[in-house]
Amino acid sequence: MTQPYPSSRREPHPDDIVLWPDGSWATVEDVRNSAFNWRSDDYEIIDQMDDPRLLAAGVIAEIP
Repeated sequence: MTQPYPSSRREPHPDDIVLWPDGSWATVEDVRNSAFNWRSDDYEIIDQMDDPRLLAAGVIAEIP
Protein backbone atom coordinates (compact mmCIF):
# COMPACT_ATOMS: atom_id res chain seq x y z
CA MET A 1 0.00 0.00 0.00
CA THR A 2 1.30 3.42 -0.91
CA GLN A 3 1.71 5.89 1.91
CA PRO A 4 0.92 9.53 1.13
CA TYR A 5 3.71 12.02 1.49
CA PRO A 6 3.32 14.35 4.44
CA SER A 7 2.37 17.80 3.28
CA SER A 8 4.75 20.64 4.10
CA ARG A 9 1.96 23.11 3.37
CA ARG A 10 -0.13 24.55 6.12
CA GLU A 11 -3.73 25.61 5.98
CA PRO A 12 -3.85 29.37 5.24
CA HIS A 13 -4.49 31.51 8.32
CA PRO A 14 -7.48 33.89 8.09
CA ASP A 15 -5.09 36.86 8.36
CA ASP A 16 -2.82 35.68 5.53
CA ILE A 17 -2.91 37.88 2.44
CA VAL A 18 -4.47 37.02 -0.91
CA LEU A 19 -2.68 38.90 -3.70
CA TRP A 20 -4.04 39.17 -7.26
CA PRO A 21 -1.79 39.81 -10.28
CA ASP A 22 -3.04 43.41 -10.57
CA GLY A 23 -1.73 44.19 -7.06
CA SER A 24 -5.10 44.12 -5.32
CA TRP A 25 -5.14 42.27 -2.04
CA ALA A 26 -7.42 41.11 0.78
CA THR A 27 -7.23 38.76 3.74
CA VAL A 28 -7.97 35.06 3.36
CA GLU A 29 -10.88 35.55 5.77
CA ASP A 30 -12.47 38.18 3.50
CA VAL A 31 -12.12 35.88 0.49
CA ARG A 32 -13.59 32.93 2.42
CA ASN A 33 -16.51 35.11 3.50
CA SER A 34 -17.36 35.69 -0.18
CA ALA A 35 -16.46 39.38 -0.08
CA PHE A 36 -14.47 38.96 -3.30
CA ASN A 37 -16.56 36.51 -5.35
CA TRP A 38 -16.35 38.88 -8.30
CA ARG A 39 -12.53 38.53 -8.40
CA SER A 40 -10.72 35.76 -10.26
CA ASP A 41 -9.32 32.73 -8.48
CA ASP A 42 -5.91 33.55 -9.95
CA TYR A 43 -4.21 34.71 -6.78
CA GLU A 44 -1.26 34.03 -4.50
CA ILE A 45 -1.55 33.50 -0.75
CA ILE A 46 1.22 35.15 1.26
CA ASP A 47 1.92 34.26 4.88
CA GLN A 48 0.97 37.13 7.17
CA MET A 49 4.44 36.97 8.75
CA ASP A 50 6.36 37.20 5.44
CA ASP A 51 7.26 40.87 5.78
CA PRO A 52 9.77 40.98 2.87
CA ARG A 53 7.21 39.50 0.46
CA LEU A 54 4.40 41.78 1.70
CA LEU A 55 6.73 44.77 1.42
CA ALA A 56 7.73 43.79 -2.14
CA ALA A 57 4.07 43.40 -3.09
CA GLY A 58 3.24 46.84 -1.69
CA VAL A 59 0.85 45.47 0.91
CA ILE A 60 2.79 46.98 3.79
CA ALA A 61 4.97 50.07 3.90
CA GLU A 62 8.59 50.06 5.00
CA ILE A 63 8.96 51.35 8.54
CA PRO A 64 11.93 53.71 8.86
